[in-house]
Amino acid sequence: NGNGAGTAPDRIHTQHDSIGVDSSLPPDGIFEKLYIDPNFLRRNSMTTGVNMGLLAISPPKPSPLFVPGADNMKIIMQGEDTVYNHYRVGIRTRGSGSLYFDTVMTFYSDSFIINNLQGGKRYFFSVMNVKNTVESIFTDEQSQIIANTSERGSVEKDIELMQNYPNPNNNKEMMISILVKNQVLYRNAEIVIKDSIGRDIKKIPVELKAGKNDIIFNPLKNMKGIYTYSLKVGEKIVQTRKMVIL
Repeated sequence: NGNGAGTAPDRIHTQHDSIGVDSSLPPDGIFEKLYIDPNFLRRNSMTTGVNMGLLAISPPKPSPLFVPGADNMKIIMQGEDTVYNHYRVGIRTRGSGSLYFDTVMTFYSDSFIINNLQGGKRYFFSVMNVKNTVESIFTDEQSQIIANTSERGSVEKDIELMQNYPNPNNNKEMMISILVKNQVLYRNAEIVIKDSIGRDIKKIPVELKAGKNDIIFNPLKNMKGIYTYSLKVGEKIVQTRKMVIL
């Protein structure tokens, strides 16, 4: 009932709150104009009630151990939390633009590793127990800055994996480019594409030459969501980026 700006004629959450206007003279107790949508209020109340019920039957908030790595985060469930064998991890980055998770991953073991985190970014991780499909409250976020790729070694300094184009992608042909700064022979190089829970979707062998190397990738018909693609040289992951397929 107002403009939400805190200035007149704003009457939101003040002593002047009203559900509508009784314009009759004298007032007859019937509101000819409503300031609220009764159907919205009903749905809102039902949703609040359902959420309160789920919180009442949910498992307790976990207390995991976070063990950061060079380009990964290991999460170890401890104590009574190990009985659930079903967990979710919410992940976001400082550059995500919101407090919502970029990705939510599900695991069924007492310890798990989130790999291929991008260098130079700050990540935030939060975990919850799951019991009979009901989720607990998320833990407080654990923050970790991943070392920039330029700090990891000669291969990372000489090669840059660029953002796929276009991104987001409407399940159409895209280009993935690799910039090689020095004329060095890199053997057994490939692009590895994974889904949000770390399963290999596609491996594309690449021959790296000095300059810009362009790879054309056509997504599979059923690809939809957030994926990662990594440049792997030998047994080493050089760099990882994220792609979005609509």
